Amino acid sequence: MTRGTTTRRGVLKGAAAGSVILAAPAVVGQAAAQGKKVSYIAPFAYQMSFAPELNAVAGGHHARHGLDVEMLPGRGAAMAVQQVVAGRALFTRTSGIEIALSVDKGVDLVGIATMVQSSNFFVVSAQDKPIRNAKEMPGKTIGIVSVRGSTENTLDMMLAKNNIPIEQVKRQPVGNAPSAFALVAQGRIDAMIVSLPTVTLLRESGEKILAWNTDQEAKQPGQVYLCLKSTIEKDPDVCLRFVRGIRDSARELLAADTPAKREAIVKRLGEKFPIEGLTNPAAAAKTIEDEEPLWFSEGKENLLRNVPSRWQALIDNMNAAKQLERKIAATDLYTNRFVEEALRS
Repeated sequence: MTRGTTTRRGVLKGAAAGSVILAAPAVVGQAAAQGKKVSYIAPFAYQMSFAPELNAVAGGHHARHGLDVEMLPGRGAAMAVQQVVAGRALFTRTSGIEIALSVDKGVDLVGIATMVQSSNFFVVSAQDKPIRNAKEMPGKTIGIVSVRGSTENTLDMMLAKNNIPIEQVKRQPVGNAPSAFALVAQGRIDAMIVSLPTVTLLRESGEKILAWNTDQEAKQPGQVYLCLKSTIEKDPDVCLRFVRGIRDSARELLAADTPAKREAIVKRLGEKFPIEGLTNPAAAAKTIEDEEPLWFSEGKENLLRNVPSRWQALIDNMNAAKQLERKIAATDLYTNRFVEEALRS
């Protein structure tokens, strides 16, 4: 998918591409002071992967919809979900896998918008010793971000989809940083599953890698904004305003169609948040550019929508991998109520 104006016209409807760029900070303080205070916890420390929600705050998009959103850094997706369940944060963002696992345990969560439609996980190996698909993994050691986290669950789903016993593939926690590729280069692991920003930084540094999206083997909703069902029942207007702020932020990011515009947004985010990796603004801006196609894996008309077929594929794959203890309907995991209303305006 290219970054040309033609491919962006649908998602930029209602927003003039040039008029929203860097127009908001002057009004953020006043609007936020009058807005309803809510909290959002990121699944990890501030990263460029979270540009839509970071920019929703730094760019004043939430403020214009009457929300004063406090952005909190997390220490893992499971911890972020726990903070929402405990009432310490109203919203977070995580994989569809984490939502399904939480609901399986009886937690009353629901996805209200999907930012990253396809998986944001990639299998990375060395070009001279490639792992091209799941069928090439038996007997190998695969690096994962964390034990029993989304990357390990994704690995197990890919193996189950190919009828490969999970014990035939060793796994090693390596984190989600480009430096972990040294373990591949040293032959200590054969490949690793990491998020797209890590792939971007490896490519920008000149590493000779082969990287493919795990959707190739097992589809899933990539990154989903969620809250408790009780939040929807008690304060649906806050959910709608939150989704509208993310919508406007995404539109601004999409309108930033030159390196200079993207780097200007990166600079703005860095002034507001201590974001990892901002020592190289050009690479940070490239991360935003590289991730945008994942927002439209199901077509540009589905920006932020929860796509039913992806959620059903997730449940089918998790059942095949025996990751769920009880029967869960895919439709119980998400709602498009707020996205549909937000996209009408």
